[in-house]
Amino acid sequence: MYTVFCRRRYNKRLIVTSTICFVLLTVYSYYHTIDSGISNISKIRKTERRHNAERTVHNEAHLQSINIGHTSSLNRLKTTNKTLIISHEDIETNKAPWEGVDCPGFYPYQTTKSSDILMSENKEFPNWMQFQQNREVEGVNCNFLINGNTTEQKRILSAMRHTHFDVVPPSFYLNRTTDCQQYISETGFITSSLTEEEENFPIAYSIVVYKHIEQVERLLRSIYRPQNVYCIHCDKKADDTFKQALRGITSCFDNVFMSTRSISVTWGDTSCLTPDMECMKDLWRHKKWKYFINLTGQEFPLRTNLELVRILKTYNGANNIEGTVKRALTGRWNGLPPPPHSIRPIHGSVHIVANRRFVEYILFNKVASDLFNWTKNAQHASEIFSIH
Repeated sequence: MYTVFCRRRYNKRLIVTSTICFVLLTVYSYYHTIDSGISNISKIRKTERRHNAERTVHNEAHLQSINIGHTSSLNRLKTTNKTLIISHEDIETNKAPWEGVDCPGFYPYQTTKSSDILMSENKEFPNWMQFQQNREVEGVNCNFLINGNTTEQKRILSAMRHTHFDVVPPSFYLNRTTDCQQYISETGFITSSLTEEEENFPIAYSIVVYKHIEQVERLLRSIYRPQNVYCIHCDKKADDTFKQALRGITSCFDNVFMSTRSISVTWGDTSCLTPDMECMKDLWRHKKWKYFINLTGQEFPLRTNLELVRILKTYNGANNIEGTVKRALTGRWNGLPPPPHSIRPIHGSVHIVANRRFVEYILFNKVASDLFNWTKNAQHASEIFSIH
């Protein structure tokens, strides 16, 4: 199972968007993210690997939108001593910049020159470099971080713990979003599909939020593409200034909106499930996206949109929904009437990756409706419902 988003506690020290933060998140999270894999290919020169790593981290880590290769050329994945190796059949240079590196999402596609990709003159998908922002990093060895140098990791973590970052208040977004064009341009939202492959594979997102508007905005900015569609559910109990700032942000996009209905969410009961259901209803009325992914405001992507598209395409219509019988936690529904339609409850995950037909089934099928009503009296309904 691919891990494509990581959950992070909100921390004022991690407010400012930086290459350091993204690299650290990726390095620490990636060791446990891959369980399918690919065979070894010839090693490349150390100098070339360092050049690719430093160039890409400097220019593209903020974008999270780099092209990593053709679907036809990506064969299999495997981990060897915490090292991801990606095998390609059609690499013209016969070199793999990912070899020996723990976070392949940073590395550009090598069937052509990186400069050709970054400076593409494709009129349908505009110049990639227009999205580049100044992300200069001083005193950090990005190559060491990417290659898992624990000494460098500890040094940077220690430095970040003693670095003060100012929190951006909701009022900032209220003022900034009065001019949407300027806001979108200055904050670096990617307003191009970037590739035809991504254009033809839109994704629907449900994002459940209640606090920390800057963190929410950064999440949205990192996953935003104009072909996707985003429903944001704001807890009814959230602070009014947070809600107003969120409305300001969503008002600047045709494909980002707040859910029609707002629920007061209480941890552990069915109200944790209802927000995603409300967003599913709203998303269903929008254009025909291929897959649905549900998130919270405290998560951050470990994959680019292009990588997500390619992972989802390999599913070939299958769903990625976690469930276990062995640790079913039956106490969560003890004392309830038997579940409808002879369904055997098991323990699942709050987060799912589901195709459009699955969402249709949840919204309109009587079996799903009956099960949803049954879970209203169960504990942690959000971890029971979707797996069935």
